[in-house]
Amino acid sequence: RFAYYPYGEERGTSAEGREKFGTYMRDSSGLDYADQRYYGVGTGRFGTPDRAGLTASIAADPGSWNRFVYTRGDPVNRRDPAGLADCDPEGVTGNVCPAIADGSGSGPDPLCLAGINCSGTSGGTGICDLGINTNVVNSAVCLAVVAVVAGESSPPVARYAAAVRLVNDCYWAKGTRFTVGYTREMDWQVVDQFGDPFYGSAVPTVNEKVAVTSGSTNRGKSWTDRWSRGDGTISPYGIFDDYYSANGGSAFSTLQSYFVNGVALQFQDATGKPFAGVGGTTLKVSSSKEGVTIDGTTSPRPCTDKDKKW
Repeated sequence: RFAYYPYGEERGTSAEGREKFGTYMRDSSGLDYADQRYYGVGTGRFGTPDRAGLTASIAADPGSWNRFVYTRGDPVNRRDPAGLADCDPEGVTGNVCPAIADGSGSGPDPLCLAGINCSGTSGGTGICDLGINTNVVNSAVCLAVVAVVAGESSPPVARYAAAVRLVNDCYWAKGTRFTVGYTREMDWQVVDQFGDPFYGSAVPTVNEKVAVTSGSTNRGKSWTDRWSRGDGTISPYGIFDDYYSANGGSAFSTLQSYFVNGVALQFQDATGKPFAGVGGTTLKVSSSKEGVTIDGTTSPRPCTDKDKKW
């Protein structure tokens, strides 16, 4: 039997890698796997927002507006076993907080608000009236969520690669890891439409297209690159390295984009905000012997041996 403080810190110590606070899997001393996202032990918040977004918030309850917060700031009286919805402890069924369609729910549920009144069918065009005129969603989405909460296996929304998020940015000076001039290293992590990373076998292959806009390179006017799990160039956490350098030659500029299944990915900074660029899916890179500027930014720090692997 374990004992915890309100936001998950353990009273005492025990082995990691097992189910602990709130039915979450304790991956490490500071991180719990909450099925749909990760929870920061002791912080009262998840690492990524509830995928339902503000459509699942309750206008009269400001605590529900924060889509990162755990149990709307009330861990004593509420539970969130699946990392999606929160509810009263008595409302938990099958390790989830159910959606209750008669208006008595203590929602919100995974995508719609508890207290939904669904009209139409999964193939129809009706809506779920969330009780707030500005918050409506297609009934097909709503009913799909209700099916999942009821225990059916199909997920409510298919994941797809939507962006690459910057997780590391440094530079290698001449005479360190790279002996020819200055090289900038940027490590990117592939995330889905909800901002969640891909892991393991779900990590997609990433393709790059580069077009030279000025100057000349030893690779011609354009080229492509590729990162995949098959050849080990992208990690099990969906992270890959890209290097930007003039290789000691003359200065040049390029436009660079990443693609998954032919769809261009948005560039995001470390906080998940769009990276400045051409339409959000293209980097403007200027390389020389002295440095590399990407979308007008320079690298914040020199690389160390810790940067040699993602």
